[in-house]
Amino acid sequence: IPHWLMVRLTPPMVLLMALLLLVDLGSQPLIIAPFHLLTFFVIAMMCHGEMNRLRPGVDRLTEFYLLLSVGGFVGGMFNAMVAPNVFNGVYEYPLALIAACVLVPHLPRRKTGNAADENVANPGWNLNWQDFAWPVAIAIFGFVAAAVTEAMGFENKMVIGLLLFCVPAMICYGFVERPLRFALTCGVIIFSCSYHLTQSDVIVTERGFFGVNKVTVDEEHGFRSLINGRTMHGLQIIDPAHAQDPISYYHPTGPIGDIFKVAKNPELNRNLDINRVAVVGLGTGCLATYSETGQKYDFYEIDPLVCKFASDPQHFSFLKESKGDCELIVGDARVQLTHRKAELAGQYDMIFLDAFSSDSIPMHLVTLEAFELYDRCLDENGMLVMNITNKHIDLRPLLDAIRDAQGWDVVVRDDKLAGDHTKNAGKLSSSFAVITRNKLFGDNLLALGKWKSLNPKKQIKVWTDEFSNFLDVIAW
Repeated sequence: IPHWLMVRLTPPMVLLMALLLLVDLGSQPLIIAPFHLLTFFVIAMMCHGEMNRLRPGVDRLTEFYLLLSVGGFVGGMFNAMVAPNVFNGVYEYPLALIAACVLVPHLPRRKTGNAADENVANPGWNLNWQDFAWPVAIAIFGFVAAAVTEAMGFENKMVIGLLLFCVPAMICYGFVERPLRFALTCGVIIFSCSYHLTQSDVIVTERGFFGVNKVTVDEEHGFRSLINGRTMHGLQIIDPAHAQDPISYYHPTGPIGDIFKVAKNPELNRNLDINRVAVVGLGTGCLATYSETGQKYDFYEIDPLVCKFASDPQHFSFLKESKGDCELIVGDARVQLTHRKAELAGQYDMIFLDAFSSDSIPMHLVTLEAFELYDRCLDENGMLVMNITNKHIDLRPLLDAIRDAQGWDVVVRDDKLAGDHTKNAGKLSSSFAVITRNKLFGDNLLALGKWKSLNPKKQIKVWTDEFSNFLDVIAW
C-alpha cells in the first residue's frame, strides 16, 4: 500500500471518526466497528510507514530499536496506569487520534529523486500565531452556537451536533498541510461537541479499572440511571412516592415478579423458605426491594464504583430503604463463593446471576465448574435465577448443556416490550431462566402461562474452565 495514500487518508479518517464519536451508534456495532478498525489501520500504517521512511543507518539501529521499545513502554503505561487514574472518561482514544494528526508528515506530491525531499521536516511545523488562534476561534464558535440554540429553545441534538461539527470541520480540513493547527482544531471540535451534547444529563462520572460509570438523570421522564460504558445497569424513579418501586428488569409484571409471586405464596411453594439470597451483580440494588424483614441479601459486585454509587442514597436508595439485611461483598463473585464455599454450603435459597460486562455475562460465571459451585451453595430446594437478556447472545443452548450435565430443571420466560423504559413505566424487555432441582417450583411457574420449558434451537458442548466457544451462543 503506497505510504503517501495512508498519509493523505489520515486527516479525513480522523475527522470522520470525530463525527462518529458524536453520533449514537453504540447499538449498531456492525456499522460502527468497521469504521473504528479502518481508522486504526490507516493511522497505524501511516505511523509505521514513517518509522520505515525515517529509519537511520545501520550504525544507529541500536538507538532506533531502544527508542522504539521505550515508546511502546511509555504508551502502554499511559493507557494502563495513567489514563484510568487521571481521566474520568476514555479520553485517551480521541487524544491518540489528535496525536496521530500531529505526526502526519509532509510528503512531496510526486517523486523528485532528491533524498533530501524524501526526509524533509514538515514545513507545516514553521509555527505562527494562527496555529493557536484558529483553535481558540473554533472553541468560541462552539460556545456561541450552543448558547444561541439553547436560548432559542432548540433541542434537537442531532441538528445541533451537525451545526457544531460541520462548519468547524470544513475549516479544519483546510489545515491539513499544517499538522499542529489541524490537530489542535480537530481536538477542539471533538471535545467541544462532546461537552455541549452529552453533559446536560450526567450527574457524576467516575472511571475505574472496570470502565467508566455514570449516573444520569432524565428529568423529562422521571428516571435516574446507572450506566457503565454504553450499557445501562439499572434505573430508579425520581419521584419519592415511587422510588422504591422495582422497575427495569425487575418489574413486578415481569419474570422476577412471577418468581417472587410463587416463592412467597405458601400454597404454591411448600418446599422452600427464603431466608438468604445471593445476588451476583449489584447494579443499582433494585432487587433489594423484594427483600423482607429477617431475610439476608448478599450482593456480590466486582466494581467498587458500582458499590459506591448504589450505596449513596443521593443517587440510588434501594439498598438503604430495603426491609431485609443487605451486605455488599466486593470482588469477583466466583472467587468469593469459592473462598467461602465451606461456610456457605446449602445456605442460599436463591442465587440471582445478573452480572454483565459490556452487555454480556462474564464467561467464567457460566462454566460447568461455576454451576457446580452454585449448586453447592444452594439449598436442596433452592434455585438459580439467571438474567439471559441480550440482543446478540443466546445462552439457551449453553443452559441446555448444563441441564444435561447437572440434571436440573430449567424454565424460561421472554418478556418482550415495544419501546424502551420511558414508554413502559420504567419496565425493560427481559429474559430470565430459573434453574432448580425443585421441579414443583418450575411447574408452578409453567402454570402461570408465560413460562416455557427450555427448548434451544441447537445443541452445543458444555462449557468448562478448559473449553468454551463463544461462537456457539451468538444470536446470528
